[in-house]
Order: sequence, then C-alpha cells, then structure tokens
Amino acid sequence: MNKINKTDCCGLYGCCATEGSMRFKSSLACTKRETDDKDRFENCNLKNSDEENGEYRTFRNKTLPDHVTNETHFVYDQFTLEPHGVQATQQLYHQAASSKKSTDSQNNGGGFRGSSLIGCPSDPEKAKLNRSKYDGSHVTMVYSALASLLLLGDDLSRVDRQGTLVGLSAMQCSDEPGLFKAGDICAERDMRFVFSAVASCYILNGLEYINCENVADFIAKCLTYQGGFANLPDLEAHAGATYCAVASLSLINKLESVIPVGSKSRNLLIKWLLNLQKEGFHGRIGKPDDTCYTFWVCASLKVIET
Repeated sequence: MNKINKTDCCGLYGCCATEGSMRFKSSLACTKRETDDKDRFENCNLKNSDEENGEYRTFRNKTLPDHVTNETHFVYDQFTLEPHGVQATQQLYHQAASSKKSTDSQNNGGGFRGSSLIGCPSDPEKAKLNRSKYDGSHVTMVYSALASLLLLGDDLSRVDRQGTLVGLSAMQCSDEPGLFKAGDICAERDMRFVFSAVASCYILNGLEYINCENVADFIAKCLTYQGGFANLPDLEAHAGATYCAVASLSLINKLESVIPVGSKSRNLLIKWLLNLQKEGFHGRIGKPDDTCYTFWVCASLKVIET
C-alpha cells in the first residue's frame, strides 16, 4: 500500500496525493465505470499538466492506487486518487475567510465560509487576491468548522484566532444588543447565530470579544409565557431556539441569572420541554415529531439539569 503524503492535500473528500499516484488538472468530470472491483476509470478527458500549451490528453483505464477502495472524488479543479475522508482538516482550513480587510470593506475580520461553490478559488491564498463580497465568513460555518476540527483531533493552531474573533465580534447587531447576524451580507439574525457566535468564542477562549451581558439580556427577552425560548422576542417558543439559548447562557455563565434553579421560569421550561414528547419529540406545540428535536429537547434538559 502506498504511504500517504500528508503534506500534499487539497480537499475534504479525499485530497492527499501519494507517492507514485498521479495528479492531473481536470476541466471535465470523469465517468467512473462500475466494475466489480471498482478499480478503473474510463472516458476521462483531463487537461495536460502543461497548461500553458493548451494541450489535452485522454487517460483511459488507469489503475487506481491499491489504497483506494470504492470511492474517489473530484475536488474543485484537482483530480486526485485518494480514499474518502482523508485529510478532512485541510479542506476545513481551505474555507477560512481572509482576516485582512479588503479595500471595499467587504470582510470585517476572518472566519470560515461554508464552501467555495460560488466559484471562488478553493486555495485560500488565491482567494485573498480576488475575494468576492459574497464569499465572506458565516457565523454558523465558523462554529461548524471549529467543532469539526476538534472532532478530527486538530489543535486549532492554524486558525487565525484573533481574526476569527474580530469577525465574530463584528456580527453583533447594533440595533439589538446581544443579537448576532449570520454574516456581512446575510440578513438572517436570530438565536441560532447567537449560539454559533458564543460557542465559537468559547472554543477560541475569546468570550471577551463579545458583550456577554448583552447576550444574556437578549436571551432573557426571548423567554416566552409558554416556558421555552423563541428565536427572537415576541415569537413562539421553539425547541431548537431553546437549546441555543440555554447552551449560550451556560457557556457565558449566565444560566442561573436568567433562569435560577427552583424558579417558576425554570420549572415551566422543564415542563414545556417534557410536554414536547409524543412518540418522539417535536419542536413546537401542535407540530409532528421529528428526530432532530430529540437532540434539541434532550440536550436542553441536560444543560439545565440540577
């Protein structure tokens, strides 16, 4: 079996080249022939590595390296022969948004984008040279990336900590203190992004970059007469929003100040959460059960358990 060269990688779904394996610049998708051993390709029109000559070659029935099983992926403009999931951390870092402010102020700080599917370069160094205003960081993608990196055993040493924290801080809404928006050009703003920002700052040990008092005050305004928390003030209680609310309060050490142990509000919250169970759990009164709410409800109960 070829040894994986961990220094040569380019994407999430299989990205590391190996000694002796072949990499080509690809302009067209390749069709995989379904064979019993799934070990060959056909009809692959691949651009010659000597791009300036504009030449094309056709590679047919190339035998895959022996470490490849049944999945091979095409990542951005790179064709690499490698198994699914190897070096996923590198792709996560490729989604890092620039922490340098561009001339048109399109990026306030850094963070992570969801993907490069809008056509911007996957290479972060190339992306910095010509970044689109639509290719900025997204608060929930920051949390998703950081959590994924931790699950993959990464030490986060390559994360631009200060740039990311500055970017998260910039997402605080001036007209509604304690509320966060999703991104520079994204109008969405609700409890989901409060949690994403708080959890991200907590992971990066940077809660001082956001106003935790304002966060606690905003969350308190979202507590409803039903007992649960809403996504925004004056909306109905929602199990997903409730988890985001109580988890955020716990991370900033404000849970007891907003819903003290033994208080009427705490007991009503517990009662409301328990009443969301039919066979499974649902997120709002009168809605059908959904498996995702098993997590939101049970995790909320876990956070507020005494």
